[in-house]
Amino acid sequence: MAEHHPAAEGKFLREGKTQAQVDKLELKDDVLRRANGFYTYFAADIAYHRNKFEKRGFDKVINVWGADHHGHVARLQAALDALGLDGSHRLVIVLMQLVNLMQDGKPVRMSKRSGKAIALHDLLDEVSVDAARYYFNNRVPNRPLDFDLGLAVREQRKSRLLCTVCPPVFAVCAKQCRKRARPARHG
Repeated sequence: MAEHHPAAEGKFLREGKTQAQVDKLELKDDVLRRANGFYTYFAADIAYHRNKFEKRGFDKVINVWGADHHGHVARLQAALDALGLDGSHRLVIVLMQLVNLMQDGKPVRMSKRSGKAIALHDLLDEVSVDAARYYFNNRVPNRPLDFDLGLAVREQRKSRLLCTVCPPVFAVCAKQCRKRARPARHG
């Protein structure tokens, strides 16, 4: 049975959460080292982030995680808070939803169990890195993405001039990068 954590509960209540919201967090003791002496993934996550903040001097860390890890966000931030590293404010975790691969509007069925899966490097054999970047970054993280391979390939063929899917976006980006790279001229 999990222990009751009044200090953690109090912190969340002071931050404006309702008791019902705090109860949903299911605050519990987390195992850091197993009985066999091996450390858990959670212990490794804490050590990794401690290293980033304490040893390497990061002011803020932004992690991109899959949506299936939503339950780990509060506990990692709380662990960093307990170490005095202000994880609640300095650790930002963006939860990304799934990517649905489509082929000309129809879903491509995949299954890890049956071995039918498409890795990112396989996708990049079909479309350019720039096209993939555009598709993956042109959405909000909390919504699933329907990546239509057929559409991406067709759009890429149409606009080989600058980049792939949306040349005006990349043209503006390239222009801004060139401006930043030039040294300032003094008259």
